[in-house]
Amino acid sequence: YVLTHVDVFPAGKDQTIEMLKQLADASRREPGNLVFDVLQQDGRANHLPLVEVWRDTKAQSAHAMAEHTRAFRTKLVPLQGALYDERLYTAIR
Repeated sequence: YVLTHVDVFPAGKDQTIEMLKQLADASRREPGNLVFDVLQQDGRANHLPLVEVWRDTKAQSAHAMAEHTRAFRTKLVPLQGALYDERLYTAIR
């Protein structure tokens, strides 16, 4: 599981949402992707968490190195209101 907090300056919200839609579409087509959701925080429309589920670490690592992922991260930099905060989790069973 991956939970990423994407927080951008309010002026960049709409551009970021379009970029995230493209990222999600490309990521959902990747081998090993089970879930890739883009959320928007109520009351803070420029806070856009991502929820990802990958079949395994290999699939998640391939996603992190994919061209579309790297291009997104580069384009996001000038829009960010906070550092990109990506956290990896393991389900407790």
